[in-house]
Amino acid sequence: KIWFKQIAKILGFGQKQVYSIMKKLGLPINTKDPNAWSCVTSKVEFEVISWIKEKNYEIETQFHIGNFLYDGHIKNSNILIEVNGDYWHCNPKVYKDGPINEMQKSHMRRDFAKKSYAAKQGYYLVTVWEKNVKDNPEKTKEWLLNKIRSNIIETLND
Repeated sequence: KIWFKQIAKILGFGQKQVYSIMKKLGLPINTKDPNAWSCVTSKVEFEVISWIKEKNYEIETQFHIGNFLYDGHIKNSNILIEVNGDYWHCNPKVYKDGPINEMQKSHMRRDFAKKSYAAKQGYYLVTVWEKNVKDNPEKTKEWLLNKIRSNIIETLND
């Protein structure tokens, strides 16, 4: 998982040159700095990841399991984090009559598949909704951190 720009620096080559060589060789190319916050895709996700890091939990962002990408994984645990935007993922508290378009329907199906797949692989998925973060950040933060704490304790007791 070495960032391609780091490879260029180590080798003393240009970044574009290293990217091109890796692509021609069919090597996997990590285009995101694993140490940067650039892996976070939205302000709400940034805020949620910040809460987790404030409590000194190590979190891997953009975590892959099978064909699915999750917003985060608490290291040394079976806990996954998803931060869902209200519109894109059709928050049932916002869209009480259900999805308003095909994109929302598609995201809802994918969200269900991701949650099911995570459970089959032994992971516990915690979903944080944009509305909760915006409407009541402190309560949402407390709820999230309690979920993480209680599931880490459950994992240790198994």
